[in-house]
Amino acid sequence: MQCTGFGASIGHWRHQYGSTCTEFHDCVRTLDLLGFGASQKAPANYDVSIWVAQVYEFWQTFIRQPVVLVGNSIGSLICLAAAAASHLIWIRRIIVSD
Repeated sequence: MQCTGFGASIGHWRHQYGSTCTEFHDCVRTLDLLGFGASQKAPANYDVSIWVAQVYEFWQTFIRQPVVLVGNSIGSLICLAAAAASHLIWIRRIIVSD
């Protein structure tokens, strides 16, 4: 599951993984964090906690099995914050990049 960063969105990453969804491989799921990319620009106080909650809710809604979190830029911070939260049961690994 990937968390994009500042200045990037699903549109930038969607062709990087090719066709990863097969019966033998895991799928890469990428979401635009609230306020970035194609997501709504909701009137909210944007901070790490709102994005961690969004990532966890995305996982609860669409995945519901342990994942590898991949973060780029601020997405890396979100992944680390998610791991530091009490939801560790859903995270297998974290990969961060800049």
